[in-house]
Parts: sequence; C-alpha cells; structure tokens
Amino acid sequence: MPKKKIAFLLSHPIQYFSPLLAELDKTENVELMVYYCSDHGVAQKIDKEFGKIVQWDIPLLEGYPYEFLPNLSPNPSVVQFGGLFNPAIIQKLISHKPDLLLVHGWGYWTHCLAIFAAKFLGIKIWLRGETPYQQAFLQPSKKKWFKKLLFRGIDKFLYIGAENKQFYQHFGITSKQLVFTPYAIDNQRFSQSYNDLKDQKQNLRKQFGLAAAQVVFLFCGKLIHKKQPLLLLEAYKNIANPNKALLLVGDGELQTAVNEYIATHQLQNVHWVGFKNQSELATYYTLADVFVLPSTVGETWGLVTNEAMNFELPLLVSSMVGCAKDLVQEGQNGYTFQNENAADLAAKMQLLIENPDFLKTAGKISKQLISQYTIAVCVGNLRKEIIGL
Repeated sequence: MPKKKIAFLLSHPIQYFSPLLAELDKTENVELMVYYCSDHGVAQKIDKEFGKIVQWDIPLLEGYPYEFLPNLSPNPSVVQFGGLFNPAIIQKLISHKPDLLLVHGWGYWTHCLAIFAAKFLGIKIWLRGETPYQQAFLQPSKKKWFKKLLFRGIDKFLYIGAENKQFYQHFGITSKQLVFTPYAIDNQRFSQSYNDLKDQKQNLRKQFGLAAAQVVFLFCGKLIHKKQPLLLLEAYKNIANPNKALLLVGDGELQTAVNEYIATHQLQNVHWVGFKNQSELATYYTLADVFVLPSTVGETWGLVTNEAMNFELPLLVSSMVGCAKDLVQEGQNGYTFQNENAADLAAKMQLLIENPDFLKTAGKISKQLISQYTIAVCVGNLRKEIIGL
C-alpha cells in the first residue's frame, strides 16, 4: 500500500502539539510534512501576551519532519489574522502534491489561502479548529462566509470536544464529516512529573510558607483580560474562611494591576511567582489543592486544565471555557461557575475549602477522566480516517 502524503499546516511550534506530530509521524503508510508559518516559540522573541521573551525549554521540533515558510506579513504576529502571510504554501502544495492537507484553524491569511489553494489543486482538506458553539456569536453574514466559502471546501472536520462539535453542527456539518480528535497533551510527561514530586508536596508548600491545612488554589496562565485574574482575586477577597491561599503563575499586561489589587486589599497568602517555563510547572501543580480557570470569551479550550488534571487536582472552571463540558463533571471532580461571576466563584471556592475530603476524591476522578483525553486516542482516530483516503 503506497504511503499517504500528509501536509500539516500550523501557525508556529506549539508545546502541546509537538508530541501529537511525533506520534502521527510513526503511523504506518503515512509520509508527514509539517509546515510552520512562524518560528515563534523556538526562537527568542517577545510574546506580546506574556509581555516578555518566551522560548519554551522542551523540544518542539523533534520526532517529525518540518519546514518553516517565509512570513511576508508587514506586522508578523501569531495573535492577529494578518500576522501570518506565507504565500510559499501554494508552491509547497504544488511541489509536494500531498494527498491530504490538515489545517489547524482559519485565523490567519495563510490558513485560508492554503484551504482555497488545496481545493483548487484537488487536495483533500481536513480542518481542526477550536471554536466552542457558545462563543461563536456569528452574525448572518459571517455564517454565510463560513458555510459557503470556507467550510464548503472542507472534507473532514476534526472536533476537539462537545462545544466544538456543536459549533460545526450549527453550520450543517454532517456526522460523516466529523472526526473526534480530543484536545490532548503529553499526559505521560506530566504524570511522570507528578509521580516524581507528589511525596514532596508538603516540603514544596513550606517554601512558600503554605500550611498543610490551607487549601491552595492555583491559577496558571497569562495575566490578560481573557484569563480574568482580577475576577479570581475579587472572589478570593470575598471568601470569609481564612484557611485559604492563592498561587498565581504567569506574566502579562495585567501584572501591575494584579499586584496593585493584592496590595490595596491586603490579601493574605497570595503568591505571584511570574512566568514559569514548561519544565518548572510541575512544582506548582504538585503543591496546589485546586486548579482554577476563570477565563471568559476567547478561552476556546484551556489545555492547562489537562495539565492540572494529571496532578490529581479538582477543578473550578468558568462556564464559558471551551473544555468545561468535557472535563468538569459537576460535583464529581469539581465545579463550573457562572462566567464573569465573582460571587459564584467565591461560593464554589468556599465550598471546596469546607470539604477537604471531597478534594481528594475529586482529584482522583480528574486523573481518571483525563486518561481518556490522550494523544493516542487522537492519532488513533486520525489513522482510521487516513486509511480510507
């Protein structure tokens, strides 16, 4: 059986995707080539949302073939539609002649250009996006754009979870076109880190002056409006029970506002530790008791939730977050709270502080649940579809 040639188009090397690409490249009868539109993440460049130079400290380019395409955008960026313009993708599709173009998202000029070019060249196109149905908010004109221009040329839609599936169904995508490719991370790496550190939990807490009996809530992400760190601080302030602590991991444009809020309200047992690279995160997940993701519109999934669950952490997740329906089993491994509702978040945090036994059982359920969201499941489902090409 001849090998199927697959071109995978991505904006830039992403720490969560590299293990998936390496596993996909192992697939029998598959010849993979990954095309990147930017070297953001592997080169020392300013991350505009973190507000500092970020270069991930884990391998991002190992285990699979790749090429970087020249980016001709006058304002290079991985967070703006016009930030990636790589017309060389057309020449690559012509010379490479792949059987399949797999595109992640449509949020850049290059991705839309590649989709239309592949359609013209007779190449099958699979699209993997993140948009949750409840965040779509599409006007009729935009619906026409997606349905008649962009989505019309797609052969398969690779959905990452329940909200994302509903989004595609909203546009009339049929069940035959839908393939479940769960959003997953390298569970093995994070689980191994937890196994190595879990016996040191109390010693790690002592380094931050955290008492064994305190319930430690963890925020891990960019300090930007979408992530809602100030909402979390407001909720924390309104918790009457003093048996609490909050750990904030991350940098961003709200860093000054966050520190000012902590000082103004004289919040006790709140620790901001700044940006931490991939190899450093395990320490903070290990010493925590609850993971909180207070994000609002724009948080299309929240893969940090997957990370936290590998450390047996219960969850408090905003109802607007894309992963909420998939990863939060209400009252079992944690709770969702009403989007942008600090009072509801505070009430859920108070509930967890008062129920330490629940934290242990909820954490176990988190660990069990995330074992179903794996790269192996994602690649396995892709393989089944590739065979049918």
